[in-house]
Amino acid sequence: MTAIAKMRSSLHAALDKIGHRNAHACPSEKNNVDPYLHELFVSHEGWAHFDKRRKLAIKQALLTAGDDGTDGVQPGTEATVLEGECYSLLVKKNNASERVDKTKIGNALAKRGFDELDVIKFMKEITTPTKPATSVRAVPRG
Repeated sequence: MTAIAKMRSSLHAALDKIGHRNAHACPSEKNNVDPYLHELFVSHEGWAHFDKRRKLAIKQALLTAGDDGTDGVQPGTEATVLEGECYSLLVKKNNASERVDKTKIGNALAKRGFDELDVIKFMKEITTPTKPATSVRAVPRG
């Protein structure tokens, strides 16, 4: 096992203990709901904490790389922009997405002489709703 694999294994083992012992254990296990909600709560708290650490580390690494660290990476590619003794900073830049503004399309069609009711029908025909974003969290009571 490589040094990185050992470190990863030890780190995961230490993180798995969070929420199960001492002052951060589930305050009540009298029912079958609280342990699951506690795990969700602890996981969210850990995610929020580590997300802040991750964002700060990214900012510091990109500043160290110079410019913003991603300027030289072309869309649709990935490149190593910084190398240390133990780690490399890999930047993957996706291709930009494009969006169509329904209001602008409607206005453009109206300017070209399309009937307003036909434009409304056309927009309904070509519109596909997306599934709404959903957030699930466990919050402490009381």
